[in-house]
Amino acid sequence: MGNSAANAANALCTSDPVNSVSLALPSSSSSAFMIVPRYKVTVSAGVVRVGAFILGWPAKISAVDTPVGQLMNIVVDCPDADISARFWAAVLGWERVQENADFVDIADASDGRRRLVFQQIADYRPPGWPDQGPPQQLHLDVRVDDLEIAEQRVRALGAVPLAERVVLEDESYRVYADPAGHPFCLVQLETT
Repeated sequence: MGNSAANAANALCTSDPVNSVSLALPSSSSSAFMIVPRYKVTVSAGVVRVGAFILGWPAKISAVDTPVGQLMNIVVDCPDADISARFWAAVLGWERVQENADFVDIADASDGRRRLVFQQIADYRPPGWPDQGPPQQLHLDVRVDDLEIAEQRVRALGAVPLAERVVLEDESYRVYADPAGHPFCLVQLETT
């Protein structure tokens, strides 16, 4: 970020020198940062200073030869971990593998490696769809052989349709909410 960009950002921000932090950038860095109005931004000798928080990310993330790790779990917030785990175990044909007071894990019975973890949250607010208030953050797409039959089954388990069926060239899908209000899609691939 050049000095002119920092000056433009500062025109929109107010100074807060007490709560400032520094980030040293490599000389070859071409990083971009999102600026939160209300904090002063300065750039000097490759150091970007942003009051209180540095909010941003590299503009370009390069591929790595060796992955950092492997996906272990997808954790989903919900008001009742037991109800969510029972719903998704029935939808996916998975089994309950671990639980404690606030978490229930389900896993693919064939290998136990693919897992969904349901985390019970006291003041849980379901995501909005399609209005995104609060935003859904992520959703699951579940591939099915027959959308009509799958719909009957998930509705019997407590799912609620959120939209009409969408038909595309290579797939059809419909959006539902699980018992905790998380949007998910049933997707049927079109065979030719």
